[in-house]
Amino acid sequence: MKFPLRSATKKYLAMREERVKESTLDNESRILWHIVSILEEMVKQGELSTSNPWKMGRKEIRAILNRLQDGDKPLENETLEKYIRYLEGLLNFCDNRVIEEMKKDSPNLFPKRGRKPIAHLSEKEVNAIQESAEGFEGWSGSIMRFIASFYPATGLRPSELRTARIEDLDVKNWTFRVRNPKGAGSYGERRVVSIMPQAEEATLRFLRERREYIRSKGLGDSKYLIPNLSSGKDSIYSSNHFRKLKKRLQDATGIEFRIKDYRSTFASLSVMKDPSALPYVSRQLGHASPDTTVRFYADMELIDAGNSLRRMWATDRKVVPSKKVLSQAEKKEENEAKNSIKALIGGSSYLPGYG
Repeated sequence: MKFPLRSATKKYLAMREERVKESTLDNESRILWHIVSILEEMVKQGELSTSNPWKMGRKEIRAILNRLQDGDKPLENETLEKYIRYLEGLLNFCDNRVIEEMKKDSPNLFPKRGRKPIAHLSEKEVNAIQESAEGFEGWSGSIMRFIASFYPATGLRPSELRTARIEDLDVKNWTFRVRNPKGAGSYGERRVVSIMPQAEEATLRFLRERREYIRSKGLGDSKYLIPNLSSGKDSIYSSNHFRKLKKRLQDATGIEFRIKDYRSTFASLSVMKDPSALPYVSRQLGHASPDTTVRFYADMELIDAGNSLRRMWATDRKVVPSKKVLSQAEKKEENEAKNSIKALIGGSSYLPGYG
């Protein structure tokens, strides 16, 4: 085999195609091919003795970990854990259990996935992105305007809108049927969500532009809500195409975000308007229990709490305490207190900042 890593990756992904959903495979494929490019570069630079998945050993895995952790663009623990997990899957496919063995021998060597604050957009940022979408023309502009309005007004997962059919949208009752929920076929259940009023006008506009796009392709209609007719077939767009559209909006506004951030944005803005709406938000998001929504919202609050503290300290930055004239008795009391503190912390051996 001339290129064993690439050959193994192709065979592994072909096997995975029969076992996971398209969106999961798309994400896994994108990350694995990125890992392949990193390993090939490491071999060229002499950082790795081999990238052959049948032959990689502990030395190679340690080198890969060091590169991902301490390279020019070190990965966060959550991302690093995912990269190693995907690489382990590929190596196991090649009957190479080196990562599995290393995890047993040295569990602390590998990153662990921790709870991470959930990113979300402010109402001002949502509006800015929607305004920016107005500047884009053609069918891509139509899609960008629609998703920038529909996602934050429904709390849908990215794939739940991307794979929807036209019959799933009910503009008479302003509801949307989720055809492909997360965990479909196992724990996921189809649900019907409400479309918030702020997306009504944008949705009707999109449907008009959708009709024009379909007619321009010489067709009568499409079964998909957001049809991809570029190849002459009636199909849906890939998640990668949606990310590219998002990137154009991101570049135009300077606001960094992911499409899935709209889901947490919907939850945040809804609860801010009425905290008692949490059970309704839970049902809209398709959470199995309101407890999941509480944890979901609590993780978002971690970000807001930090921002609130920064704003509080920023307004108080130049406060200078007024000097008080002490009586003799008060001076004596203050000195005694200072001496007590010195004795308690060990005088000059005290290191500030360690609490």
